[in-house]
Amino acid sequence: MAATLSITGPGIPSVITSPSGTRKVLSPGSSVLIGCPVAGHPAPNITWFYVGQPFSMPHRVLAAGQILQIVNITDDYQGEISCMAQNEAGLFIQKTSLTIQDYWWSMDKMSPCSASCGNKGFQHHQLRCLLDGVQTRRVTCHKLTAAGNSVPLSNDMCAQTAKRPVDTQSCNRQLCVEWATSAWSQCNGPCIGSQLAIQHRQVFCQTRNGISVPSDQCSSLPRPLSTQNCWTDTCGVHWRVSLWTLCTATCGNYGFQSRRVECVRVRTNKPVQEHFCSWRPRPANWQRCNITPCENVECRDTTRYCEKVKLLKLCQLTQFKSRCCGTCGKA
Repeated sequence: MAATLSITGPGIPSVITSPSGTRKVLSPGSSVLIGCPVAGHPAPNITWFYVGQPFSMPHRVLAAGQILQIVNITDDYQGEISCMAQNEAGLFIQKTSLTIQDYWWSMDKMSPCSASCGNKGFQHHQLRCLLDGVQTRRVTCHKLTAAGNSVPLSNDMCAQTAKRPVDTQSCNRQLCVEWATSAWSQCNGPCIGSQLAIQHRQVFCQTRNGISVPSDQCSSLPRPLSTQNCWTDTCGVHWRVSLWTLCTATCGNYGFQSRRVECVRVRTNKPVQEHFCSWRPRPANWQRCNITPCENVECRDTTRYCEKVKLLKLCQLTQFKSRCCGTCGKA
């Protein structure tokens, strides 16, 4: 036979017997379901015993004998209760021990810790701060009367039945940490607008006594900003452009012209490095020009570089031959 059955009742304390014995502590007047989880073929016959004798006190047997129900428990039920399952294969005994306890320790809920960190706080039921990092609670001895009322007693009464629960414990043992920052850097770039730049600072996690720790230990705390905008004359700059040069061709697809583009200060008009103006698009410094077709026009040069084109023997190339028609056509 094998122990395979487990049946309990909703809202009623329960206990399962076992070959080695289990234990259940109950208060007077309560109810309990005791299970005898056995199975076999043919179905075993189950008998219940109290301290080795057939069960004679008030009870109910449920689920074909596999559950013993006791209502309104008294001190008479304290002791060993066992079940014996028997069929043609043999017998199987399982047991449990009931303890009827009149006295018990009553404990208030622990109050919030008086310190958020550092392993130095107290908690107690009146929420009164004793020392950082410890919590306390009130522990008293009570007895349940026949009328169902709880009556406080001397702690010595409960000490005879159960160890007194602790009334003080440490809490919030993690390190006390905080975010720390360095001083802001100078407001000197990079520029993100007219007279507007970005400055930086270092942000790091440390204990309250100044020891640096990994940043993830401060992850539950709001992290200070490491960058911010700032005003500075260094970024009072703009792009300055000159006039376009003459186009290098009067027609065709190869004419271009250029101009000077530089970053200068608004107040002094003096050039500075171009990265100070990078917050605005850089104007073009060259473009194509006079791109109209050159067909049906007299054969003449359309650029002033034609003598060099002929000297470098580039007239054979179509783009130079059309632009230097006059020079390239000479013997």
